[in-house]
Amino acid sequence: MEVNFTAERFSLKQIFRLGWKYFKENAATIIPIYLLIYLPINWVLSLIPSNPEESIIASLRKQWHVSQTLEMLVGIIAVMALMKIIEAAVNGRSIGIKEAISAILPRWGASIWTAICLRVILMLGFLLFIIPGVFLYICFYFAIPAVALRKKSGGAALQYSRQLVRGQWCYVFVTMLVIGIANFVVAMSIGGLTMLLPDIQLLDIITDTIIDLTEAPFLTMAIILFLNLDYRAHPAAPPETKDAPAPADTPMLGAQ
Repeated sequence: MEVNFTAERFSLKQIFRLGWKYFKENAATIIPIYLLIYLPINWVLSLIPSNPEESIIASLRKQWHVSQTLEMLVGIIAVMALMKIIEAAVNGRSIGIKEAISAILPRWGASIWTAICLRVILMLGFLLFIIPGVFLYICFYFAIPAVALRKKSGGAALQYSRQLVRGQWCYVFVTMLVIGIANFVVAMSIGGLTMLLPDIQLLDIITDTIIDLTEAPFLTMAIILFLNLDYRAHPAAPPETKDAPAPADTPMLGAQ
């Protein structure tokens, strides 16, 4: 049975199934990219000195801020490369590590600028209480995919995301909530197992990288959601197919 990206809005079951399918099929490309990016990030995080005079909360807050900064500046490369790999696969193309990274590096600066704009808006939203923050988070969730795959930047990327979500905010919210909970459960389960391991710096770097890698299948599911919404909004000419060797009018998937 063929599943048409433009014919209907995907169910949660379809998103999970197709996301896992495309992650598995492209894992040999995605995993090395994640290792290339996140091993150095976790090595840097391991070098942050601990201050005995600091409280545990203060220490965790400091590490979280450094982690989020590195994620925005460097981790975004792996995230956007995954997005490029998945959209190419959806359109019947297989791209390698070099091609994926080369394709998104010109968007690196735009992704950082968009991430900064997004964080400022979300910070203001959460300062106005939780509900406005959550509303804005969902509205602008697809800003980074818009940067990586649609060559948008800053306000244009935020607006692109807002237009995709408009009229189906609850659907996107519930879908992303379930994906987020599943990701959290898997990451925490692995994190709990690592507590049984000896406290060795190299081992900590490896296990932290494995936890980061657990994000990839769930991010793939989020990109399947983005592509479904985007191709339905622009069914005539999905942007990725313009560069494909054998473009098709409608991206098709083989459903299992």
